[in-house]
Amino acid sequence: MTAQKSSTDLGIDFEIVGIASALSRYTLRVPLNQRSYAWEDQHVTRLLEDLSAQLVKPGDERPYFLGTIVLAHDEQNNLLVADGQQRLATTSILIAAIRDYLLGTGIAVDKMTSDKYTRKFLLEYDEENEEFSPKLYLNAMDRDFFVKGILSPPDDPDREAAKPKFASHLRLVRAAALAHKHIEAGASLLPKGERKKWLVQWVNFLEHQVLVIAIKVPQDIDAYKIFETLNDRGLRASQVDILKSHLFQQAQDRLETDVEPKWTSMVSVIESLGDDELVLHYVRHFWISRQGPTTEDELASNFKLNVTGRKRAVAIATALEEQAADYIALLTPLEHPRLGKLTKEARGYLAAITTLLKIVQIRPLLLAILENFTPLEAKKAYEKCLSWSVRYLVVGGAGGGVLERYYGLRAKAVSEGEIKTANELAEKMRAIVPDDITFERAFKIHEVSKIVVARYYLHSLENYKRGESTPQIGYFEIPENSTNLEHIMPDRECEGWKISFADAQANYKRLGNMTLLTAKLNSRLGCAAFSQKKKVYTESTFLLTQEVAENREWTPKQVDKRQIELAAMAPKVWPL
Repeated sequence: MTAQKSSTDLGIDFEIVGIASALSRYTLRVPLNQRSYAWEDQHVTRLLEDLSAQLVKPGDERPYFLGTIVLAHDEQNNLLVADGQQRLATTSILIAAIRDYLLGTGIAVDKMTSDKYTRKFLLEYDEENEEFSPKLYLNAMDRDFFVKGILSPPDDPDREAAKPKFASHLRLVRAAALAHKHIEAGASLLPKGERKKWLVQWVNFLEHQVLVIAIKVPQDIDAYKIFETLNDRGLRASQVDILKSHLFQQAQDRLETDVEPKWTSMVSVIESLGDDELVLHYVRHFWISRQGPTTEDELASNFKLNVTGRKRAVAIATALEEQAADYIALLTPLEHPRLGKLTKEARGYLAAITTLLKIVQIRPLLLAILENFTPLEAKKAYEKCLSWSVRYLVVGGAGGGVLERYYGLRAKAVSEGEIKTANELAEKMRAIVPDDITFERAFKIHEVSKIVVARYYLHSLENYKRGESTPQIGYFEIPENSTNLEHIMPDRECEGWKISFADAQANYKRLGNMTLLTAKLNSRLGCAAFSQKKKVYTESTFLLTQEVAENREWTPKQVDKRQIELAAMAPKVWPL
């Protein structure tokens, strides 16, 4: 099908064109503000399966529409992909897979065809710079890897040397693997003599029958505004994309020298531990630490309202880059070199909060403390933050949104210098933190579903029993899998236990029914009777476990008594 063109009085051109033909005819560039490659395996698989279902015999020119792509112009009159990057990139990946299959046959004429596909749809030779450049330029984070790791022929040394650095690179790798698998599976169903004809049919299908409506807008329409407008209407953008787009727009002539490199550096640091979701968490928690409580729904509008102009954009990009490593350090505090100035105890408090308990709402406050308190005051503050975290978990009732608001207000006060010490911070939190009486009362009836949390509670209580000075740090000095959580009373009726199913279920998750054992001892128990378990408990090095063995029997009454005893220690383990 030949391309069909039309235009409007506004200078906007509409063209119906095969998606591979668009790659062939134009050099397309994804703007810096656009997201990285975002399609997951299911999106790639769905496209491949949909295209395969529509693939027809030569001569049957039924079109298959693949939607709209929006192209804008920059100041150098380059064509920018304002919308359609994922489909264009995945089509390039599919053509590269077909090219790679042809190269792998070792047949000279197949190599000529594969070379043609490389030059026509994927890479063209740039005589001026004496290098190959892509027909589709992805954004700055993905561009180099896309060319070397995906578009380059498999015999190119760059292909082997290309290593993924970002989460988007891994998505590109998986998309390429799916495309290769799809082509190889289809070709394997055909006689060898028919396979090349089928592959050529695939490329012709992509070039002439898989159609998109290419909308080309004139140069006087801002590509950033197009991106914002598309995504304000709910099309395929994440919060991170929208924030980045606004920041890049405000950067003006400082975009390529300052803002884009700093943003890319920040994403690289955060994605060393997570993905796009963690990037969004970081940006929002960074923002809360400076601006106060901000929900996910409020973030974009708040960001746009406060980040205006080149100077502000550069300042925010710089701060985001500088504090990214601190944020990752808070999530990996025991080993991260960024926390070298903090004491071992301070890092232990942080690890209990972020690694074991996985408290998210408090992160803006943790970040503000790290940036603004002295190491000594930070240690004191983190100890208090851990106590607050445990008290809120046990008492409940505050709700994640309420806690995040309180922590956000305190984080802003720390960042602005209104709160300068741990004691001042504690005074501001006093009215909302559960007091000792409330905490102990709630601890007496507390149930714990998460094994890692129960183990942390019991290790901390055990540390207190042994007289350790920082009991609430928990069990970080013990190898990860050396201690098991033992449920004393089973969760069902078992031989040797005179309990009803109702009693078993009611007491199984209570902390008073749990104790610690080494993995070696725990493996001998299972659903054994209490008389048998007692013998193993006496061998334990844990004082709290030895105390369980002092009981003649184990019934709901003993569970109540033990949990009351543990609750009495709790305010001393996690003090105000």
